[in-house]
Amino acid sequence: MKYLSIMLSLLLLSACSMPLLALAQPGPPPGLPPFLHGIELNEAQQDKVFAATYAHARLEQQLLAVLTPEQRQQAQQLHDGRPGPRHLERAE
Repeated sequence: MKYLSIMLSLLLLSACSMPLLALAQPGPPPGLPPFLHGIELNEAQQDKVFAATYAHARLEQQLLAVLTPEQRQQAQQLHDGRPGPRHLERAE
């Protein structure tokens, strides 16, 4: 039941933030950050990644709600041109 709930939540999250075409292509689970692709995570790690991803998406939606439509468009354009993570620091 927990697995089904997590998968359903990931599916809904990814449907809101990714093009539907990307969901139809084979690859890593939806919503997984690109730098984690190909890394085998245990269930506890998957739960933590999901929680962080969900919290980030929720925060992003709350911040976007504050902006005007023009500002949202500008933010989207800036986001589209942004490179991925430049480096990863080890979390202690």
